Amino acid sequence: ELFVPERGDLDGILVGGPSPTKDEFLDGDYLHHELQDQVLGKFDVAYTDESGLYDLVDKAEDALADAEVMKDKQEMEEFFKELNQGDLATYGFEPTRKNLVMGSVDRLLLSEDLRKDVVVYDCGDAEAFEFVDQREDTPEHTCDDGSTAEVVEREDAIEHLMNIADQRGTETKFISTDFEKGEQLKSAFGGVAGILRYSTGV
Repeated sequence: ELFVPERGDLDGILVGGPSPTKDEFLDGDYLHHELQDQVLGKFDVAYTDESGLYDLVDKAEDALADAEVMKDKQEMEEFFKELNQGDLATYGFEPTRKNLVMGSVDRLLLSEDLRKDVVVYDCGDAEAFEFVDQREDTPEHTCDDGSTAEVVEREDAIEHLMNIADQRGTETKFISTDFEKGEQLKSAFGGVAGILRYSTGV
């Protein structure tokens, strides 16, 4: 009963132990029925001390990876549904950043293979931004009045966006590229997207 109220916060349950013991545990009435659905797998583990826990995690590596990809797929399915049928999707660096600053992003979706920097420029009464490959030199930026902007800073795009997300109470999700829609996030949307709390028109 201990974990039932927190079941929504559980990513999954791994069960390990000697063959008969773990089977008896799962077949018996030891685990609440709502937690049974969150069992990712059962694994043969010889020890019941701390070393047994490490052994369990090692043996469950594939199951854990599959569970992570499944969660990523659910996030991307929701994103594409909103993109095609709704109005709660944002993508690309500039629109997603604007929505983040507004506090309208519920979940920030970042490709785990994102390798970009954000260059911040001073244009007098406003800041400007460039989204550049990490291997590129820092480009010059022309302000709206035609003047050349001064570089304020250059930082990793993930850190830049996550800092804003943290300030606005937005959850950040890193999306694997090991499935088609995860690869599309990187290749078609620049590795940056979001699911909104409400429509902003941005």
